[in-house]
Order: sequence, then C-alpha cells, then structure tokens
Amino acid sequence: MQNTLYDAAKKFGELSNKGYHIVLGRKNQMYRLDIRFPAESFYHLIGLQHLEDLTFPSKNKERIYKEILSGRITQEFIEKSIFYKEWNIEERTEVSIYLEEMLDHLPQYFRINLNEFKKNTRIKADYLALLHSSENEKKFVYYFLIHSYLYELPNRFVSCSLFRKQDKDYLRGTSKTTILLMEKIVNIDKNEVIELYRNPNYKDKEESSF
Repeated sequence: MQNTLYDAAKKFGELSNKGYHIVLGRKNQMYRLDIRFPAESFYHLIGLQHLEDLTFPSKNKERIYKEILSGRITQEFIEKSIFYKEWNIEERTEVSIYLEEMLDHLPQYFRINLNEFKKNTRIKADYLALLHSSENEKKFVYYFLIHSYLYELPNRFVSCSLFRKQDKDYLRGTSKTTILLMEKIVNIDKNEVIELYRNPNYKDKEESSF
C-alpha cells in the first residue's frame, strides 16, 4: 500500500532547516514575511484536525508528526476516518509533497482582511499564496500562512492549510500584493541565502515606489 502520508511528512522534514524571506508591497506599504516550517505545522497543513473521529496518540502536533515518520501513524489509519474523503486529505497530502517546488516559483501573495475573509470561510490565516500546481502551470493551489506565536518575531509565519483551487473563491476578502523581494534560506544553520527574485523598483533600505 502506498504510504503517501509518510512520503509527505518526510518531504516536509526537508524544509525544517530552510525558509523564505518575502518582502511585499501594497499602496506604499511594505510587509515582510519570514516563512518557517516547524514540525507541528504539518498537522494543519494537510488537514488532520478535520479527522475528528480518530484518536491520535497525543494532542501534541509535533509528536504526531514524529509518529508519522516512525510509522506508528499510517496512511491506513487516517483513511479509517469518515471525514477522510470529505476533507480531501489524500489530495492535500499529495499536493504538500511539492510545496517547496511551488514556493520557489514566484507565487502571488494576498493579505487577508480577517473581518471580510471570515464571511467566506472558517480558515484562520493572515496571508494566502496562490501557487502554481506542479502538475499543470494553469492550475493553482491555495496555501495559507498564519503568524506564529512560537517565535518572538513579528514577521514569522508558518503553514496552516494547503489544497488545490476548485470552485470556491478564497480570494474574497483578500488584497493582492506585489513581490518586491523573494529570498530562499537554503540552510538556516549556515545562514546560506539565495535570491529568487528582486523587483527592479525595490531598494535595500526599505524604500520602494510601491
């Protein structure tokens, strides 16, 4: 039996020492996102919180992630949930395998207006990125980011949901931004950073025409 859950968790683990630094512009304002991938965010990324009829060995999301990697929580186990198909867990899990690849290819970022956004969905997030699907560049994936209180930093964000774009429009209640700078931290421990994109109008001293 194919263990997509394990494959996705292992792939997510490859991001643990990586990150992204994004500078966004909108209406003469700049917004900074430092994206990280702690183990506990995998749980919400693929939607395991929706499998309410399953009893996991712990409520600690980092431990659940480690239990998946150890093989104690399996694909077969989560498929027993009556909510597995309803919440498209298989699709979310498959899509998450290509998260790094999709993030590298200049997504569109949208700031979420919570008061308007909550009229459309129960998802709690601060930013929404529209990623190009790894399977078809004309298809898109919704990727949600939320400010993380695990870090005492104002610009630190982590994953909170991911799924393919379908009929429902999750861009309602959001504001499109312009990417001014996009850097990838390929090794946090060694502080190795590569620049993926720089807007010609972006200046290093936090000055911009946007």
